Amino acid sequence: MKNYETVALNPNSFIHLTEHLAPICVIMGMPLLLTDENHEKMAKKYYPGLQTLLLNWQEVTPQYLIENYDVFFQSEPWPRKDFYRNYQKLEEYHQKQVRNVFCPHGFSDKLFWFEKCVLEDITLIYGQNMIDMLKSMGIEQNLNVAVRTGNYRYQFYKKHKIFYDKIAEEEVFSKFAKKQTTILYAPTCNDQDNNTSFMDSDQFMDELPDSYNLIIKIHPELEETNGPDLYKMMGKFEKKKNITFVKDFPLVFPILAKTDIYLGDRSSIGYDFLAFNRPMFFLNKFKRDALTDRNLFLFRCGMEVVPEQYPEFYQLLEKHLPVDKENYGTIRSEIYQYTFGNEIPFEELKKSITQSFFSSKKD
Repeated sequence: MKNYETVALNPNSFIHLTEHLAPICVIMGMPLLLTDENHEKMAKKYYPGLQTLLLNWQEVTPQYLIENYDVFFQSEPWPRKDFYRNYQKLEEYHQKQVRNVFCPHGFSDKLFWFEKCVLEDITLIYGQNMIDMLKSMGIEQNLNVAVRTGNYRYQFYKKHKIFYDKIAEEEVFSKFAKKQTTILYAPTCNDQDNNTSFMDSDQFMDELPDSYNLIIKIHPELEETNGPDLYKMMGKFEKKKNITFVKDFPLVFPILAKTDIYLGDRSSIGYDFLAFNRPMFFLNKFKRDALTDRNLFLFRCGMEVVPEQYPEFYQLLEKHLPVDKENYGTIRSEIYQYTFGNEIPFEELKKSITQSFFSSKKD
């Protein structure tokens, strides 16, 4: 069997992409290529066993990549037709055939994002939910090669649980004045469907009872799209002893493991939180019907909150918590299994991904 040289690419050094690529790098025994020294230090700090490759941006050329590697792993879309076309001449020159593996950065119900997966060369698929989503759009047959991964990031967290729980305590939870019930608010980025709830969220911080701690995990892209609003809100609330903003911190599962209640919109972190089967609340700012709208599939796992209910959110929360497990415990377990399936041992996953390199290319 041919020995393929593999590398994961994050040349733009997006920290939320490293969260998904780094565990795959450790599983595959390959380096993560970065171009920012601070990002490289962070990656080495947070992901045990990770090998990194630090290059200057100018060095990351097609010539360098093709000359040194056979397979690339990325979390940014690279349609196979463009990939094949751009590298064809270099492939011929170096007498090799290169492959590209797309690693989604989390699972959510954003159809506009996942429809791009079928255009990739090799696509990593979490589980059946993702396949059925593509089927619902009538595009599943356009996949070239798909490899099921299960929830490999959660497995990676559990493997290093003591290490990660210590980091979460030191860098996040120790900032609170006292230990008490913790709510995680994880708004998504301000994408093309305007899915983020962050611009309407200040009342959740204004009215936060003293008996709760609130973590606001900032999506990195919010800084780019809504920087002034973000900094204004952080300045307004960062001195409150039971509120902390988490920024430039890629880790997700170490925070979720110590979180009691999830509040979100359409972020992929909502699907991650299913692993713990704890109370979930969803901000439905457009008041869509979650039972018929495939874009809100996850909302059936917890209580929906529409804009006119925002001012009374904490009263609704207190009323709902005693019946949460009875109302939603079973469906959360079912949808977690439907989304990620059974865990796959890392050696088996590595073997499956490696076998995909030998698959045929589809134009």
